[in-house]
Amino acid sequence: MSLRRYATTVERALGTWETAPEEWADYIAFLSRLLRAIQGHGKDASALPHSSDVASKLAQCLNPALPSGVHQKALEVYAYIFATFGREYVTDHLHAFLPGLSGVLSFASLSTRPGLYDLLENYIVRLDPVDLRPIMKSLVLSVLPALEDETSEDFEQALSILVKLESTFVQHDTDAPSEDAGYFWQCLFLAVITSPSRRQGALNYLTRRLPSFAILTASQKENGEGITDLSHAAEAALMPESGLLIRCFVCVSPIHNHSFKEGSWIF
Repeated sequence: MSLRRYATTVERALGTWETAPEEWADYIAFLSRLLRAIQGHGKDASALPHSSDVASKLAQCLNPALPSGVHQKALEVYAYIFATFGREYVTDHLHAFLPGLSGVLSFASLSTRPGLYDLLENYIVRLDPVDLRPIMKSLVLSVLPALEDETSEDFEQALSILVKLESTFVQHDTDAPSEDAGYFWQCLFLAVITSPSRRQGALNYLTRRLPSFAILTASQKENGEGITDLSHAAEAALMPESGLLIRCFVCVSPIHNHSFKEGSWIF
């Protein structure tokens, strides 16, 4: 199929939407037509035509008022697009596709969440730091709702996604932190400061992952005991300056001191 014909096929599938469907089955039917149209690409198709319109319609299909079956079908279309057109395409079009995905974990059923985790783990978290920087705060905010309940069955999977993002920027096995090392922590601290609805998930992550900031007592200094330098991980959490960490701590401490396990934050 030629690129022009392929673009026309996708456009026609999008045109069947016209107005918002009235029944959830109409959403499923639209998504099925759209997926078939996208699957009709030729071997020389390196990008999806009408990407912005496709992303817009997929986002509408992730409306929290719709049933999980519609959400799962929409995520199936996302997965096909990301897998088919590859890393470069995903990088170039994250600004279009991520907004629809960013709120899903705040309402998704347990049956829907695995599809989203697969998208994040296989196509987004693996991107290079330079490509993740523009979307990092939104990405962190999108995962935090899944960390609110420590007893939920998908808590560890959501936690591992943020750990991977942290590791992308904070290379723990290097001798010195890079200029980007603190960017993950900046975004997480900003999430706590600016998004009260995401704080519980952020606090659960910080309880487990925030590095220790050891300070010597006077007697330890005199005896030459203890740690004299911060760990690489602690340095990264303070980069480029410690103000965000302090603001984060001050922001939550009057209300949420009970959320921190004893000794988890050491100043």
